[in-house]
Amino acid sequence: MGANISEVQQAVFSTVVEKMLAFIKQETEYVKGIELEQVVIGRPVNFHGLQGDDGNVQALQIMNEAAKKVGFKEVEFLMEPVAAAYDYERQLRDDRVVLILDLGGGTTDCSMIKLGPSHVNLESRENCILSYSGKRLGGIDLDNKLALMTIMPHFGKHALLTNGLPVPITLFSQAVNINDVRAQQEFSSHRTGSELARFCMMTKDKRLQRLKQLRERKLGLRLNQSAEMAKIHLSANDNIDLPLHFIEDSLFVPISRDELGAAISDELRQFELLISESLRQAGTRPDTIFVTGGTAISPVIQTWINSIFPDVEVVIGNHFGSVTSGLVTHAQRVFRG
Repeated sequence: MGANISEVQQAVFSTVVEKMLAFIKQETEYVKGIELEQVVIGRPVNFHGLQGDDGNVQALQIMNEAAKKVGFKEVEFLMEPVAAAYDYERQLRDDRVVLILDLGGGTTDCSMIKLGPSHVNLESRENCILSYSGKRLGGIDLDNKLALMTIMPHFGKHALLTNGLPVPITLFSQAVNINDVRAQQEFSSHRTGSELARFCMMTKDKRLQRLKQLRERKLGLRLNQSAEMAKIHLSANDNIDLPLHFIEDSLFVPISRDELGAAISDELRQFELLISESLRQAGTRPDTIFVTGGTAISPVIQTWINSIFPDVEVVIGNHFGSVTSGLVTHAQRVFRG
């Protein structure tokens, strides 16, 4: 919603958001037996797009107008890492500066905020928020990279052609980057199909046929889901054999937790840059780090956090509920009475 899109495209987004909010509003009103006129909506620090603040304003306008259309008279927005902070604050007995790290499926957001008994009842919390940073980088990007680095070698990545050259890496990156519309369009194009068929004839590596099958049967999303499952299972296991029966009945891909860590090392560096930016803005270091979001379930992520802040307390929150709980807390404050 924050991208440089046409008015027609903005209208499509508005319709989608409107229908989602209408469903939530109607279901809640049915359960609670009251009419809802006020809402707090969580938002990332930065929406997807290259427009910066203009893109954020555009996205918020789309959501605000959609909320008003379905009957909400008062609409508030709250950054998701701040919402997670309010959820954590209920546990605190003393004041502290907390780094909130919200590692979601599509975005990662950071915020440094003053929390605790001295701050909780302030009329405005604006001065408590020391910094925030965010990027459209999340769990799905880790899944894509894991697929590229550990699964694609079983689909002909690194295969050599008869002319001695490798199969272009772009074919494999396009196949796994399911959240990149342009990459998916290119991978699905007739030109790519012809090129891939020609490469299959130019190599002795039969594994490249699997990539051809993946494209022809449009199994890219299914492959990404398998990569996600691998990431999840590696949270509890050092090694797994990932079944890819939708490609071949007997195909299993061995993946280790160490390979997961190596595969997502670039993404971890980008996460670290976001944290560094948040610390720079705040001009101080945190007393505690509060981590939420589904991506943070992985021990690889938790080990990485501890390596950056070996002497700072790390608290793992509710991976999927901290933000929502914090939004409820904020709603009770801003709409009380």
